[in-house]
Amino acid sequence: MRRADNRRTGVRYGTILVAAWALGLALTLPAPQPAGAVEIVHSTMTIPGVVPDSWDWKATSAAGKAVFVNGSEGLLKVFDPGDGSWFTTTFPEMLQDPGVASLGNLVFIAGGRWTDIVKIYDLSTDTWSTDHLSDTRIELSGAAAGGKVFFAGGGSIYVNNVVEVYDTSNGVWSTMTLSIARSDFAVVAAGGRVFFAGGNAGSLGKSNVVDIYDTATDTWSTATLSQRRFHLAAASVGNLVFFAGGVFGTTFIDVVDVYDLNTGTWATTTLSLARPGPAATGLDDLLLVGAGGSGHGTDLVDVYDVTTSLWSTTTLSTEGVWLSAASVGNQAFFVGGLYHGSLVDVYTVPEPGTGLLLGAGILAGPVLSRRRRKRG
Repeated sequence: MRRADNRRTGVRYGTILVAAWALGLALTLPAPQPAGAVEIVHSTMTIPGVVPDSWDWKATSAAGKAVFVNGSEGLLKVFDPGDGSWFTTTFPEMLQDPGVASLGNLVFIAGGRWTDIVKIYDLSTDTWSTDHLSDTRIELSGAAAGGKVFFAGGGSIYVNNVVEVYDTSNGVWSTMTLSIARSDFAVVAAGGRVFFAGGNAGSLGKSNVVDIYDTATDTWSTATLSQRRFHLAAASVGNLVFFAGGVFGTTFIDVVDVYDLNTGTWATTTLSLARPGPAATGLDDLLLVGAGGSGHGTDLVDVYDVTTSLWSTTTLSTEGVWLSAASVGNQAFFVGGLYHGSLVDVYTVPEPGTGLLLGAGILAGPVLSRRRRKRG
């Protein structure tokens, strides 16, 4: 099957959105599009109070808010999609390339170049606490499931098989081990399980191993990706878990491995552009895989609808690589990375029959109405 991108852009609706933003008005979106069309509102905003080219931003979500962390500058910025407000808090430690994860009201900023520090911010009390990993770590990947937060990975200097685990029920850290030591892999939590996929295994080469930890049974299992690779992205939508892109040697990968939580089976599909270092997040019934590549990267965003098994594409406002993505409610946020700075691209799936209120400072682009076709 061939890939088709028949995007149709309703520019007049984008103009209406910008006018509504300027007036602070709620906006009811236009009448439903023809069958097979899906709407996403693309808008942009900038993280306030920082220089435009600050790049070390990581995105997560906590307590119904979007959280942007810049470890190099000791900044944590909280955006409330409900009213468009921003809140800033700081931490004194400069944690370059930390891992970021969240659970409930807690945001975890772990490790960095080179440190074992973990900063924990509680949104409900506006308080910070400090803890420590079992060792110094850089470029960790994090996820949360079963009341626990997991950090794993090594970095560009060495590989590591240690998984740092924080139990929110008692505030105790412990460690587990992966089946093979590696770095630069993808971590995602879904269905009470945590997946550690692919990566750089050092002298053993690039890996296709997927370590899977089940929080309900406290057991490990392994699976394999269809191709060995590292610098891939992972996200979940409904009962499906996606592992997208990556690189093997000098070969960029376009494969997306898909795991079905209900059936325990694997399948594959492909991105429109092979690339390492993309960012991925689930949004409603959609998977969004954006940016990545080499040099200045790409502005491409691949969009997969799990209800129809159809792909389409849209774009970021500018090219980028090594971005970070997170979703809150019906909005997805892409931020950071090289050449993207403090700019945030926002994708909104309007709720049927409701108005769309854009928060202060969000500049709306056009409503993207995209017809889709199956790819294979």
